[in-house]
Amino acid sequence: MSSRKSYSEVERNKKIWKKNLIDFKKSTMVRGPIPLAQTLVMDRTRMPLKKDIIGRFKHMAPDIKSRKDRLKKISKEVKLLWTEQLNFPIIFDQAVSAKLECKCLMNAPDGEFYG
Repeated sequence: MSSRKSYSEVERNKKIWKKNLIDFKKSTMVRGPIPLAQTLVMDRTRMPLKKDIIGRFKHMAPDIKSRKDRLKKISKEVKLLWTEQLNFPIIFDQAVSAKLECKCLMNAPDGEFYG
């Protein structure tokens, strides 16, 4: 008895395996390109999404070189939106900047570090 398989049997098994495999490109969520946000965060009527924050951060890059200064400016805009436009309770600057840095700018889904 031979342990070799015929060419047709190998091809049939190959098709079955290919059909059962998961295409990882389809199964993972891919974030689309992030548009540059030119408008101020505080001019909005609701809290900005993560992509809006990253877009604003990237838009400010040519003008403000320091990552820390860009983060400060965006956190001030978010704080003004939070307290003046939306009339929510007072929040500290450090809390806003820490949340922005941890949630939006540090942990990018594609492994890219914004800054």
